[in-house]
Amino acid sequence: MVEQSFNNFDISKYKCEIPTKKLVTIEDLNIFQKSLACKEIVQFITELQLSVQNKILLTPDKANEKSKLFITVFNSIEEILKQVPPIQQPMRFGNKAFRTFIDKVKENYENLIHIILGKNNLIAIKDEIREYFIDCFGSYERIDYGLINLGTGHELNFLVFLLLLRKTKYFDPSENEQVVSIIFVAYYRLMRKIQLTYMLEPAGSHGVNIIQVWGLDDYCFLPFLFGASQLKDHDSILPGSITNDSIVNKYYSDYLYLDAIKFIKDVKKGVPFAESSPLLHDISGCPNWDKVSRGLIKMYLGEVLNKHPVIKHLRFGSLLVFG
Repeated sequence: MVEQSFNNFDISKYKCEIPTKKLVTIEDLNIFQKSLACKEIVQFITELQLSVQNKILLTPDKANEKSKLFITVFNSIEEILKQVPPIQQPMRFGNKAFRTFIDKVKENYENLIHIILGKNNLIAIKDEIREYFIDCFGSYERIDYGLINLGTGHELNFLVFLLLLRKTKYFDPSENEQVVSIIFVAYYRLMRKIQLTYMLEPAGSHGVNIIQVWGLDDYCFLPFLFGASQLKDHDSILPGSITNDSIVNKYYSDYLYLDAIKFIKDVKKGVPFAESSPLLHDISGCPNWDKVSRGLIKMYLGEVLNKHPVIKHLRFGSLLVFG
């Protein structure tokens, strides 16, 4: 049923429905858990995992035409970022210039989405996928990124944005490796610049000492999920290798998991890894990557897709259907 839903889209019969938030109560969460939308999200993640299993990241010169369009869009957003420097303010975190940045992204949305969809006869869906795209860069109101310890809410919006392009036949299943290796990597590169420029708090921290509220990571989850799949049968890089800086520095450009670890260590220099990232440090004690992968997908299902404080912010329309 899920596979069929990925292939039955007909643009001639499409009717736009602006997505709205529908997960209001715990009962709504139970409905979502049994819904096609939830199954589609899980299947898409699984497909992306498998597409990079035991593979190193593609280099930028291997980007296909669609991936190049995304890179063009992210480069344009980076130019907007350069035009909106942080302002002087008393608070360390949550620079208010971020709101100006998001306003400018919104102003440029029509041009940005036309770059992606213009040549693929899918421009009709632009209004329905707009909020997923805008929300993937962080919260305008809270000036933060992530959501409740595991840091996944805005990342989830980007995942759903790509899922809807998959459902509407923009992406072919054969392009899943491109989606992970080129598009997701480019997204994370951009998000790190945005996070550091505006000192975005991890969502859910509420101004508390963020060392105390970190979960898997401040901001993201999927690089670890996809990265563990990449390393599944590696004969020399093991889960415990993340504590070896020479291995991390040598191989981070090949593996998302190590890339994410390197970013954490670069940003939090001077803080012992076991203190800054206790959960990741605990995971490093696993005997193999297969166990890490199985644990992470279980965690994603339980702590993201089955947690009302996280998933309640997700929107539903005609492409991602609630119920």
